[in-house]
Amino acid sequence: MSYAIVTDSTANLTAKQLEENNVIAIPFSYFLKEQEYNCRDLDSFDDKQYYDAIRNGAKVTTSQINPQRYIDSMQPLLEAGEDILFIGISSGISGSYASAEMARKQLLEEYPERRIELIDSLCAGLGEGLLVLKAAKCRLNGMELQETAQRLLSVRERIYQVFIVDDLMHLRRTGRLSNMGAIVGSVLGIKPLLKGN
Repeated sequence: MSYAIVTDSTANLTAKQLEENNVIAIPFSYFLKEQEYNCRDLDSFDDKQYYDAIRNGAKVTTSQINPQRYIDSMQPLLEAGEDILFIGISSGISGSYASAEMARKQLLEEYPERRIELIDSLCAGLGEGLLVLKAAKCRLNGMELQETAQRLLSVRERIYQVFIVDDLMHLRRTGRLSNMGAIVGSVLGIKPLLKGN
């Protein structure tokens, strides 16, 4: 039985990787200078503009994917007779996974004969992308939807991401660090090594 693999743009995959692995990416949005930008893959993301704007003090906000965007992306696949394996950003850092759950419920009411498996990657960035590439490899090797989903649930427990934050004020702005901690850390030039597992 055929199934489609769907992810979101936080998987940080290139257009070539998405195309070669027959993966659909649902874009996240971000707002810069009150203009909305959608980012489907690494190639369509203007990282220089984005980070230069932040360095220059522009307020950049992101927006979770709403249920309707999931529905709009998944419904054509279901209509074509495909089941869906969705791998999304960690529910611990975004409400988008909850939106995917709402969309799934609504879509299954309309397409009760189809299957939609949702995988909370517990990651973001390339950690999520690695799970997507693993799913594509499983599908290529003939694994059924449920078997692939179970494999991903096992693999996600072994992903460990490490990153550094260049400016502590971003952690303060998002409530992850106190004002005093951000000021003292910035004066001392502290750049914490953060981990996600």
